[in-house]
Amino acid sequence: EWRKVESPTQMYLIDIWGNAPDNIYAAGATLTNQYELLHYNGIGWKLISDQIPFGLWMFRSIWIDKSGKGVIVGNKGFFYDGKNWNLIPDNRFVRLQRVRGSGMNNIFAGGQYGNLLHYNGIHWDKFEELEDLNNFCTMQGIAVFENSVIIGGYNFNGVLIWHGRIK
Repeated sequence: EWRKVESPTQMYLIDIWGNAPDNIYAAGATLTNQYELLHYNGIGWKLISDQIPFGLWMFRSIWIDKSGKGVIVGNKGFFYDGKNWNLIPDNRFVRLQRVRGSGMNNIFAGGQYGNLLHYNGIHWDKFEELEDLNNFCTMQGIAVFENSVIIGGYNFNGVLIWHGRIK
């Protein structure tokens, strides 16, 4: 059975993720680079962008784990501790398109030009060998498992798939 649920925004929803039917988040955007973050509580959607510390943030993707903690990425990164969003003080959070994880100690954030970051629960590492600022590509889909990650994306020549093992 399907039913339409009204949204509090006219923005395009870029990404959606939830850990329960009453705890779903969505990142929205317009073509004029305005961004919003929404939360669904099982009854209706609510704008929650004002919960993010003030700034000109570009929200592109969100991921929440089973405990209700998570990460949002775009031109910056934010950790969510279940109550508050906290800026991740790392200048490598640029051009990120997607974030996914298998737990708060195994999160991948990927984006344009092969920018790929991994969080191991303590710090973020960058896969420098994947970045190529001279050739456009973008990482759009990420599936994270306990010991591996599969990333789908594209460049001007077609579809790209990366498969990596977690050490």
